[in-house]
Amino acid sequence: MRLIQTRPTLIPLRPALRSKSPPDISGIRPTHPMEEAARSLGDTIFVPELVPFAPVKRLVVLIPGCNLDEDALVSKVWKLASAFFLPVLFLGLASDPDHLAFLRRRLAILTARTNYGVLKTGSRVFVGTKWEQAVEENLQPGDLLVCIAELQVYQRVFWHGSQGEALSRRFAVPIYKLQGLEADLPRFQLEKLKGFLALFLTLATIIAFGTFQVWIDEREASGFATAIICLSAILEIITILKVNEWTG
Repeated sequence: MRLIQTRPTLIPLRPALRSKSPPDISGIRPTHPMEEAARSLGDTIFVPELVPFAPVKRLVVLIPGCNLDEDALVSKVWKLASAFFLPVLFLGLASDPDHLAFLRRRLAILTARTNYGVLKTGSRVFVGTKWEQAVEENLQPGDLLVCIAELQVYQRVFWHGSQGEALSRRFAVPIYKLQGLEADLPRFQLEKLKGFLALFLTLATIIAFGTFQVWIDEREASGFATAIICLSAILEIITILKVNEWTG
């Protein structure tokens, strides 16, 4: 028998394709159980960029002093808290003594209606006009802020953006936004808006009547012009009083 010795043959493999840059996976993160609960309840959760969604230990529900559907609020908060056995803190913001009494009654009712079964609920009212101060004083590690989605941030005269998203970015925490509660503007925001409108309309009235009176005085120098000017001054005073009565 004759043995033939062979030499091994090397087959070159196709070189692996190298990407020009590694894939960006910064925006990929696992779905948090709270996000799945939000979808089932018809709500949303806003998570700022590069902010981890840590385990939730407590719900801090921000309660404004405006008209809202309290039945729907209680139902949503109870379902969310009972699903994860979380304690609940209802946090209100009062801008004046009358508002303080109203919010205390509202929070007491909400706490009583939610505090059954295995849930632990409490309430607190912060006296001031800025939610940032109220949240900063009460926020603890592991808290999830819960707010009403319809409420907007108020700055000077205009609204810009969601109140919840502004607080979320301010404190670098996720925020749960309750949908469909049909909330309107808080009372102190309405008062500021009415005050601005009263000032604007009063100044506009004074300028309009003043311009008219100067125009009459330059055109006419008779007693008729004087009578017109006096009549316009009376109308000016009546208009200003009606504007202040309308704006409260």
